[in-house]
Amino acid sequence: MTKTIMILAIATAFVVGSIATATTAFADHFNPCDFQGSANVKKVTLADNIWHAICGLQEQIDTIELTPGPPGPPGDDGTDGADGDPGVLNFYHMFGTVETVEPGAFAALTASCLSGDHLTGGGHQVTIGVGAPQVRISAPLTASPSDTWEVQLFNPNPDELGTQNVRAVVICADLP
Repeated sequence: MTKTIMILAIATAFVVGSIATATTAFADHFNPCDFQGSANVKKVTLADNIWHAICGLQEQIDTIELTPGPPGPPGDDGTDGADGDPGVLNFYHMFGTVETVEPGAFAALTASCLSGDHLTGGGHQVTIGVGAPQVRISAPLTASPSDTWEVQLFNPNPDELGTQNVRAVVICADLP
């Protein structure tokens, strides 16, 4: 076969495949590869030979197994990104001044980080006294960014249980 006939055969295979698919919607028994020549003609025609070649090509296509080739060489390294911020060096806590809170009294206490560092949390500590104070506020001061923790509390003890000594505590991030 010449190149032109080969190309024609392959192109016809695709077209016939499409026609065969469309035809099966109307006649489920039609398969062009089962075609054995014209029923009225005893000799093999050129069309019969083309059908035979197309079916042979389709069988070969159906049995092809594709396997991946070897991996390619690695690509070039990319450029390094910019250096990030140095990050946190350490965490530490600071205590505010101990305040004596009389029974039935309110108090506002604070504790601050060292200059340039950032608070990460806080709370309070009772150093002397019975019972626990009622905490109304335990949060950073409203200035942003704040390095000071504020605690507002009430001493609910009756007079006979006495005073409470309390101080604020702040937890800080030591930044470079």
